[in-house]
Amino acid sequence: MKKRKAVMLFLSIYLVVASVFGIFFQVNEAGATKLNVDLNLSGVDKDGVLFKAENWKPGDWMTRTLKVQNNGSENILYMMKIEDIVDDKGLLKEYNLKISDRNGIIFNERVTTSKEFPLRPLKLGASEDLTFRVDFIESNQNQNYLQKAAGAVKFVFYAKADLTNPTDPTTPPDGNNEPDSGGNKPKPDKGKGSMTNLPATGEVETYLPFIGGTLITAAFIWLLVLLLYRKYKNEPAEQE
Repeated sequence: MKKRKAVMLFLSIYLVVASVFGIFFQVNEAGATKLNVDLNLSGVDKDGVLFKAENWKPGDWMTRTLKVQNNGSENILYMMKIEDIVDDKGLLKEYNLKISDRNGIIFNERVTTSKEFPLRPLKLGASEDLTFRVDFIESNQNQNYLQKAAGAVKFVFYAKADLTNPTDPTTPPDGNNEPDSGGNKPKPDKGKGSMTNLPATGEVETYLPFIGGTLITAAFIWLLVLLLYRKYKNEPAEQE
Protein backbone atom coordinates (compact mmCIF):
# COMPACT_ATOMS: atom_id res chain seq x y z
CA MET A 1 0.00 0.00 0.00
CA LYS A 2 1.42 3.36 -0.95
CA LYS A 3 2.02 5.75 1.89
CA ARG A 4 -0.28 8.76 1.80
CA LYS A 5 1.11 12.24 2.23
CA ALA A 6 0.13 13.75 5.57
CA VAL A 7 -1.42 17.22 5.72
CA MET A 8 0.77 19.89 7.34
CA LEU A 9 -1.02 22.33 9.63
CA PHE A 10 -0.19 25.69 11.20
CA LEU A 11 -1.06 26.23 14.86
CA SER A 12 -2.97 22.98 14.85
CA ILE A 13 -2.72 19.32 15.69
CA TYR A 14 -4.75 16.95 13.56
CA LEU A 15 -5.85 13.47 14.48
CA VAL A 16 -6.73 11.62 11.28
CA VAL A 17 -7.96 8.06 11.52
CA ALA A 18 -7.92 6.18 8.21
CA SER A 19 -9.67 3.02 7.13
CA VAL A 20 -6.52 1.00 7.80
CA PHE A 21 -6.80 2.10 11.43
CA GLY A 22 -3.99 4.62 10.95
CA ILE A 23 -3.54 7.74 13.04
CA PHE A 24 -1.82 10.98 12.13
CA PHE A 25 -1.19 13.73 14.66
CA GLN A 26 -0.06 16.82 12.76
CA VAL A 27 1.82 19.57 14.60
CA ASN A 28 3.31 22.91 13.71
CA GLU A 29 4.31 25.83 15.88
CA ALA A 30 2.74 29.21 16.55
CA GLY A 31 4.45 32.25 15.12
CA ALA A 32 5.47 35.32 17.12
CA THR A 33 3.07 38.27 17.19
CA LYS A 34 3.51 42.02 17.61
CA LEU A 35 3.00 41.58 21.35
CA ASN A 36 5.85 39.04 21.42
CA VAL A 37 3.52 36.18 22.30
CA ASP A 38 5.36 33.18 20.89
CA LEU A 39 3.94 29.73 21.67
CA ASN A 40 6.16 26.96 20.34
CA LEU A 41 5.16 23.30 20.00
CA SER A 42 7.93 20.70 19.72
CA GLY A 43 8.50 16.98 20.15
CA VAL A 44 7.44 15.95 16.67
CA ASP A 45 9.15 14.30 13.72
CA LYS A 46 10.89 16.37 11.05
CA ASP A 47 7.83 16.13 8.82
CA GLY A 48 5.64 17.54 11.59
CA VAL A 49 3.97 14.27 12.58
CA LEU A 50 3.34 13.53 16.25
CA PHE A 51 1.51 10.23 15.68
CA LYS A 52 1.78 8.00 12.64
CA ALA A 53 0.46 4.48 13.08
CA GLU A 54 -0.96 2.29 10.34
CA ASN A 55 -2.67 -1.10 10.26
CA TRP A 56 -3.81 -0.87 13.85
CA LYS A 57 -5.84 -3.60 15.47
CA PRO A 58 -7.98 -3.45 18.64
CA GLY A 59 -5.76 -3.18 21.69
CA ASP A 60 -2.98 -1.22 19.96
CA TRP A 61 -1.87 2.08 21.46
CA MET A 62 0.79 4.76 21.12
CA THR A 63 2.17 7.50 23.37
CA ARG A 64 3.99 10.70 22.39
CA THR A 65 4.99 13.85 24.28
CA LEU A 66 4.36 17.38 23.06
CA LYS A 67 6.47 20.16 24.58
CA VAL A 68 4.78 23.56 24.87
CA GLN A 69 7.26 26.44 25.19
CA ASN A 70 6.87 30.16 25.83
CA ASN A 71 9.55 31.65 23.58
CA GLY A 72 8.16 35.18 23.58
CA SER A 73 8.82 38.07 25.95
CA GLU A 74 5.57 37.94 27.96
CA ASN A 75 3.99 35.66 30.53
CA ILE A 76 1.15 34.02 28.66
CA LEU A 77 -2.09 32.10 29.00
CA TYR A 78 -2.71 29.38 26.46
CA MET A 79 -5.56 27.05 25.73
CA MET A 80 -6.17 24.02 23.56
CA LYS A 81 -9.45 23.45 21.75
CA ILE A 82 -10.76 20.38 19.98
CA GLU A 83 -12.60 21.54 16.87
CA ASP A 84 -13.93 20.48 13.47
CA ILE A 85 -14.57 16.79 13.96
CA VAL A 86 -15.30 14.47 11.02
CA ASP A 87 -16.36 10.96 11.99
CA ASP A 88 -17.29 8.34 9.39
CA LYS A 89 -19.23 5.28 10.63
CA GLY A 90 -18.54 6.20 14.27
CA LEU A 91 -14.86 5.31 13.98
CA LEU A 92 -13.73 7.85 16.57
CA LYS A 93 -15.87 6.14 19.21
CA GLU A 94 -13.44 3.22 18.99
CA TYR A 95 -10.43 5.39 19.91
CA ASN A 96 -9.64 6.84 23.32
CA LEU A 97 -7.39 9.86 23.77
CA LYS A 98 -5.63 10.52 27.07
CA ILE A 99 -3.75 13.78 27.68
CA SER A 100 -1.63 14.21 30.81
CA ASP A 101 0.61 16.87 32.31
CA ARG A 102 3.03 16.58 35.23
CA ASN A 103 0.14 16.77 37.70
CA GLY A 104 -1.94 14.00 36.18
CA ILE A 105 -4.64 13.35 33.59
CA ILE A 106 -6.38 16.38 32.07
CA PHE A 107 -8.39 14.53 29.39
CA ASN A 108 -9.35 10.87 29.05
CA GLU A 109 -12.22 10.38 26.63
CA ARG A 110 -13.22 9.38 23.15
CA VAL A 111 -12.93 12.40 20.87
CA THR A 112 -16.44 12.74 19.46
CA THR A 113 -17.39 16.34 20.33
CA SER A 114 -15.72 19.74 20.39
CA LYS A 115 -14.07 20.72 23.65
CA GLU A 116 -12.45 23.82 25.11
CA PHE A 117 -9.76 23.16 27.72
CA PRO A 118 -9.14 25.47 30.71
CA LEU A 119 -6.60 28.26 30.48
CA ARG A 120 -3.04 27.28 31.33
CA PRO A 121 -0.46 29.86 32.47
CA LEU A 122 3.06 29.63 31.13
CA LYS A 123 5.73 32.03 32.34
CA LEU A 124 8.29 33.71 30.13
CA GLY A 125 10.94 31.18 29.08
CA ALA A 126 9.09 28.25 30.68
CA SER A 127 7.87 25.03 29.08
CA GLU A 128 5.71 22.05 29.97
CA ASP A 129 5.17 18.58 28.57
CA LEU A 130 1.79 17.23 27.51
CA THR A 131 1.66 13.47 27.00
CA PHE A 132 -0.80 12.15 24.41
CA ARG A 133 -1.84 8.50 24.37
CA VAL A 134 -4.20 7.04 21.77
CA ASP A 135 -5.78 3.60 22.30
CA PHE A 136 -7.76 1.52 19.81
CA ILE A 137 -10.41 0.20 22.19
CA GLU A 138 -10.99 -3.54 22.23
CA SER A 139 -14.66 -4.42 21.88
CA ASN A 140 -16.67 -7.62 22.07
CA GLN A 141 -18.49 -6.52 18.93
CA ASN A 142 -17.35 -7.12 15.36
CA GLN A 143 -15.31 -4.09 14.26
CA ASN A 144 -14.65 -5.18 10.68
CA TYR A 145 -17.19 -2.64 9.41
CA LEU A 146 -14.65 0.07 10.24
CA GLN A 147 -12.25 -1.06 7.51
CA LYS A 148 -13.51 1.64 5.14
CA ALA A 149 -14.11 4.32 7.75
CA ALA A 150 -12.14 7.50 8.36
CA GLY A 151 -12.16 10.44 10.74
CA ALA A 152 -10.39 13.70 11.52
CA VAL A 153 -10.08 15.96 14.56
CA LYS A 154 -8.41 19.36 14.78
CA PHE A 155 -6.60 20.52 17.93
CA VAL A 156 -5.87 24.27 18.00
CA PHE A 157 -3.65 26.13 20.47
CA TYR A 158 -4.48 29.76 21.33
CA ALA A 159 -2.26 32.09 23.36
CA LYS A 160 -2.33 35.65 24.69
CA ALA A 161 -0.36 37.81 27.09
CA ASP A 162 -1.21 37.14 30.75
CA LEU A 163 -2.48 40.57 31.84
CA THR A 164 -3.13 39.34 35.39
CA ASN A 165 0.53 38.38 35.78
CA PRO A 166 2.45 40.61 33.36
CA THR A 167 6.17 40.42 32.77
CA ASP A 168 8.01 43.04 34.84
CA PRO A 169 10.79 44.51 32.68
CA THR A 170 13.60 46.39 34.41
CA THR A 171 13.35 49.15 31.80
CA PRO A 172 10.08 50.04 30.06
CA PRO A 173 10.62 49.29 26.36
CA ASP A 174 8.71 52.33 25.10
CA GLY A 175 9.29 54.77 27.94
CA ASN A 176 5.54 55.31 28.39
CA ASN A 177 5.46 54.05 31.98
CA GLU A 178 7.49 56.91 33.41
CA PRO A 179 5.69 59.04 36.05
CA ASP A 180 4.06 62.23 34.75
CA SER A 181 4.81 65.70 36.09
CA GLY A 182 2.40 65.13 38.97
CA GLY A 183 4.23 62.00 40.08
CA ASN A 184 1.40 59.72 38.99
CA LYS A 185 2.40 56.63 37.06
CA PRO A 186 0.05 55.87 34.15
CA LYS A 187 -2.10 52.80 34.52
CA PRO A 188 -1.14 49.91 32.23
CA ASP A 189 -3.30 49.24 29.22
CA LYS A 190 -5.52 46.27 30.07
CA GLY A 191 -6.21 45.58 26.43
CA LYS A 192 -9.34 44.07 24.94
CA GLY A 193 -10.60 40.68 23.87
CA SER A 194 -12.28 37.63 25.28
CA MET A 195 -10.38 35.43 27.72
CA THR A 196 -12.30 32.48 26.35
CA ASN A 197 -11.11 32.94 22.77
CA LEU A 198 -7.58 33.81 23.85
CA PRO A 199 -6.61 36.20 21.06
CA ALA A 200 -3.04 37.44 21.49
CA THR A 201 -3.86 40.60 19.55
CA GLY A 202 -6.63 41.81 17.31
CA GLU A 203 -4.52 40.64 14.39
CA VAL A 204 -4.12 37.14 15.82
CA GLU A 205 -7.81 36.91 16.62
CA THR A 206 -8.66 37.20 12.94
CA TYR A 207 -5.51 35.67 11.43
CA LEU A 208 -5.25 32.37 13.28
CA PRO A 209 -8.81 31.12 12.68
CA PHE A 210 -8.39 32.06 9.01
CA ILE A 211 -5.27 29.96 8.64
CA GLY A 212 -6.71 27.09 10.67
CA GLY A 213 -9.99 27.22 8.76
CA THR A 214 -8.22 27.18 5.41
CA LEU A 215 -6.13 24.16 6.30
CA ILE A 216 -8.90 22.18 7.94
CA THR A 217 -10.96 22.69 4.77
CA ALA A 218 -8.08 21.31 2.72
CA ALA A 219 -7.72 18.36 5.10
CA PHE A 220 -11.43 17.56 4.95
CA ILE A 221 -11.48 17.78 1.15
CA TRP A 222 -8.56 15.34 1.08
CA LEU A 223 -10.42 13.06 3.46
CA LEU A 224 -13.68 13.14 1.47
CA VAL A 225 -11.85 12.44 -1.80
CA LEU A 226 -10.16 9.48 -0.12
CA LEU A 227 -13.51 8.11 1.09
CA LEU A 228 -15.17 8.51 -2.32
CA TYR A 229 -12.21 6.85 -4.03
CA ARG A 230 -12.38 3.85 -1.72
CA LYS A 231 -16.12 3.55 -2.15
CA TYR A 232 -15.81 3.67 -5.95
CA LYS A 233 -12.88 1.25 -5.94
CA ASN A 234 -14.73 -1.34 -3.86
CA GLU A 235 -18.14 -1.13 -5.57
CA PRO A 236 -17.47 -3.94 -8.17
CA ALA A 237 -16.25 -6.31 -5.46
CA GLU A 238 -19.34 -5.65 -3.37
CA GLN A 239 -21.71 -6.34 -6.29
CA GLU A 240 -20.28 -9.79 -7.05
